Amino acid sequence: MFTDATLSVPSQNPFQSDGLGNYHFYAPAGRYLIQITAPQINGTQTFPDVILPADPSSTGVGNNISAFGLTLGGNLTVAGNANIAGTLTTANFSPGSFTPTSLSVLGSETITGPRPRIDVTAYGAKGDGATDDTAAIQAAITAACGTLIGGISVIPELDFPSGVYAVKQPQLPSTAPVFEVPCGRLTFKGMGTASTLQFVRGPMAVVRSIAGSSPNNAPVFDLRYPGAYAGTTFRDIEIDGYNKALWFYTTTSDKLENVNLFVQQTGQADNSALEVTNSFWFEWHGGECAGAEVSGIYCVLLTGDAPLGSEAPLDGLMEFDNLQGIGGMFHYDQRVNTVGSGPGNMHFQDIRGWEANHGPFFYITNSTGYDEFDVRERERSRLYLRCGGGYIMRLGGTQFVRVKPERCNHRLFDRWEWRLTDDSKR
Repeated sequence: MFTDATLSVPSQNPFQSDGLGNYHFYAPAGRYLIQITAPQINGTQTFPDVILPADPSSTGVGNNISAFGLTLGGNLTVAGNANIAGTLTTANFSPGSFTPTSLSVLGSETITGPRPRIDVTAYGAKGDGATDDTAAIQAAITAACGTLIGGISVIPELDFPSGVYAVKQPQLPSTAPVFEVPCGRLTFKGMGTASTLQFVRGPMAVVRSIAGSSPNNAPVFDLRYPGAYAGTTFRDIEIDGYNKALWFYTTTSDKLENVNLFVQQTGQADNSALEVTNSFWFEWHGGECAGAEVSGIYCVLLTGDAPLGSEAPLDGLMEFDNLQGIGGMFHYDQRVNTVGSGPGNMHFQDIRGWEANHGPFFYITNSTGYDEFDVRERERSRLYLRCGGGYIMRLGGTQFVRVKPERCNHRLFDRWEWRLTDDSKR
């Protein structure tokens, strides 16, 4: 025992009171057994577990606390290291860094990120199929899109732990989607399986739109230029929309991997699980597209429409493979005139569909308001299609070839007539 905080002057033993009944002494921080005897005390009073904390004014050795148990009513702040051999129980734990050799989490884990990921449940989403998770998911999307590390925009992965995330469909007269994604390069990823569709490949979390009494026809996720301009990925997730699940508009290099899309029969415009407009390098690998088995409704709607930037109003360089479908399949609709070329390459492989109305697999229509696609040739052997008056390809000089589609605006073209301008060859 010592009389000073530097632990340099030994205290006399037994202690002497200060006259008020107090005894002052210093000792190295630690766990002590203290025994007190005095003429007024019968026997010896023993205190077996007395913790002496370090004195903030002390220096040198003896400033550590070693205890079998420590109960605090307030906060514990550790500026250095804390070694815990047993169990740490706390309602809130916010270390600057945490490097355990092993970690066991008995409850649910949530990660606010941004590295390595952002978990929507860390922003309040429940995924219980009943709680409205719209605001929580939007907050997570906003946080992901706003992530800066070292002044550089770094877009983390957005995770949906296993569950059904109920979101509210906007009501008329609003035209807003459930989620307007404000950035590109964002990955939406499901974890665990909650889908109940017939053809499900786990993992598959679910985001489900709740229609309400007067729902609009907007998609659950709207991805368009200049916000979600490129590189958006959906992986291992099911999106159950009202009128539409996903809409990509003027984007590039987007992909769906093991994604299920589902929509109801609404009678509203463009009732389809997926719509892709004026976009290139789009891929959908694996999953299911489910909709109503009603004539004129298609799971995938591809459109060439009014440009949002300087892009050509058409779709191209698309790949769809390893998909199951219920309801109509694919529909391409040209809605504004295009100059230079028509829709680009589209690749379909290993697609299994069920459609009770026996509609076409790929339906092509012209809704421009004109009776022709008029794409002017700019190079030798460039083609342009005129559905009303035929099809003309300039070969050079004054020579033309006229092609008249037998069924230009109905399903797939069944037969073609090739005719030279001098009618000498048919």
